[in-house]
Amino acid sequence: MKKDVKKTAKTFGYFPFCMKKKTILKEIYQKTKQISDGYSYLLNVTETFKEWGSSETMTEADKGVWSNQMKRFNRDIGNLKKEQSFSKGSNFPSLLPAEQLAQQYHISLVQVTKQFINQENA
Repeated sequence: MKKDVKKTAKTFGYFPFCMKKKTILKEIYQKTKQISDGYSYLLNVTETFKEWGSSETMTEADKGVWSNQMKRFNRDIGNLKKEQSFSKGSNFPSLLPAEQLAQQYHISLVQVTKQFINQENA
């Protein structure tokens, strides 16, 4: 759908009477991209929570921290209607213990790679 909207917007660029429609299509494309990105995010988060839960290493404290974080994220998504996008470096506190902060990028890369491999095998 995103590709079709983008292609159509390009086509409208060649016709001077369609400039307004091109702008509307660009907005539709942006909203479609946000929905697609949000869907991917939720799939990844859900998969991570399922794996973490089945590993039996998630503590009650972990559940509380992430429950609060997801509630906050939900609130921020609600505000997205007003702002149209998240600002870079949005106010997302580190939830890793101080001794693991140096490993955050390693952990993130392992998780993203694992999700990519799982997607390719689906």
